[in-house]
Amino acid sequence: MTETRKFTAGPDDHGTRLDHYLTSQCPDLSRSQIKKAFDADLVLVNDTPEPGRFRKLRDGSIISFTPPEPPPQTAEPEDIPLNIVYQDEHLAVINKPAGLVVHPAPGHYTGTLVNALLFHFKDLPDPSENMRPGIVHRLDKETTGLLVVALTTKALRHLSAQLQERTLGRRYIALSWGQWDESEGKLVGQIDRHQSKRKMMAIVETGGRTAICNYDVIEDYGFAQLCSIKLDTGRTHQIRVQFANGSHPIIGDKLYGDDNRARNVHSLDVDLAKRTTRKASHQLLHATDISFEHPETGETLEFSAPMPEPMATIVKQLRLERS
Repeated sequence: MTETRKFTAGPDDHGTRLDHYLTSQCPDLSRSQIKKAFDADLVLVNDTPEPGRFRKLRDGSIISFTPPEPPPQTAEPEDIPLNIVYQDEHLAVINKPAGLVVHPAPGHYTGTLVNALLFHFKDLPDPSENMRPGIVHRLDKETTGLLVVALTTKALRHLSAQLQERTLGRRYIALSWGQWDESEGKLVGQIDRHQSKRKMMAIVETGGRTAICNYDVIEDYGFAQLCSIKLDTGRTHQIRVQFANGSHPIIGDKLYGDDNRARNVHSLDVDLAKRTTRKASHQLLHATDISFEHPETGETLEFSAPMPEPMATIVKQLRLERS
C-alpha cells in the first residue's frame, strides 16, 4: 500500500467537490486513479470513509487519502493475434482492428498492441520508457488500419524523424455526417485538451498545437459522405475533432459524434440513416494507406488495407440504395 496523504481544507476550499480538491492537491495522479481510491474506500473525511467523490468540502475538513498502488512500469508480453501486413528485421506494418489500444495507459495496462508486440517480436527498441517500445505513431482505440512499428533502435529514430518531418504519408477514409460545402478542402486549427472534458480534445482560439488535414469527398450519400483524408500533422483525435468542429462528425464516434442526427435528416433518408448508425459499432474511420522510406535501404514502401467490417458492409448498402 502506498503512503497515506493528509490535507486540511481551508476557507477557500469550502464548497469544493472532494474529487476536484484531491485532483488539485495530487497533480501526480490521474482522475481515474483518484476515482479508484474512492471505489476502494481509501478516502476518509474526518476519519470516516467517504464513498461520495461529489461531496462538498467544509472549511477545516481533514482528508486522509491513500493513493492506489501505482501502475506497472513495464508492459508484459501477451499472446494477442496480430494482422502483420509486412515484416522484415527492421520494421513491421500492422493492420490494427477496432478496440485495440496501441500502448498501455491509465485504464488500459494490459491487452494493448504493445503487449502483443512484446510477444511476437523480441528486443524491441525502447524510446526512453518501457511502455511504448517500437511505437512510431498511434491510432485511437476504435480507429482501424495501418501503422508502422520499429523493430530496431535505428529504425525507430529514422521513422520518428520521418513523422516529424511529415514525410511519413498517412491516408484515412471516413464516413461522416452531412455534406461539406466543398468537395475538397484543408482543415486548419489549434488543438488542445478540452477545458472541462478531460477525455476530449478541442479546437481552441489560443494555445494548443497546429493541426492540418486535407479531405476529399469520394462519395456522397445525401445525409453522409465517404471522405479521403490526408494528414499533414498527427495530433490526438485530430480527424475526429476537426470533422466534428466542421459539423461533420464521424459516424459511430461516441465521443465526438452525434448519431442522433439520424432522426433529423430528410424524411426520405431517415430509415437508411438509422440503419447506418445501428450497424456502426465503432467510429467509421480507417487508416487505409501508409508510405515511408525504409530506414535501411532507402526504398519507398507503400501499403494499403481494405475497408474493414462493419464499414465495408455499411458503404456497400449506401452505394446500393443510392445507385
